[in-house]
Amino acid sequence: MAKKTSKRLPPTPTAVKPVAKATAVEKPAAKKPAAAKAPTPKAAAPKPELCDEQIGYAAGEVWGVLNGAAPMTLAALKKAIDRPAETTLLALGWLAREGKVTFAPSGRSVKVSLK
Repeated sequence: MAKKTSKRLPPTPTAVKPVAKATAVEKPAAKKPAAAKAPTPKAAAPKPELCDEQIGYAAGEVWGVLNGAAPMTLAALKKAIDRPAETTLLALGWLAREGKVTFAPSGRSVKVSLK
């Protein structure tokens, strides 16, 4: 009887991590101090855009509050109007540009009144 010869298949490649050769250990280069990075701003809710129409309506509210009232500080005026402080100040600037209001220093604050 004839002898059977078995064919050997080459081994299948497997995920083998290569072995690093032993080399002299190098010291890492001295790190330079990192520049201070500005903190990344958090995603804030988008602010509604201001337009002339919104500022004009706010100017009407400022006029209504100041009409017939005693001179008011800016802080009191901001509290009296139910709008963001930014919008209130823009409306006050609108009225000032038209020459409708006067500003009078009062200690550390400023009082606003109609002309």
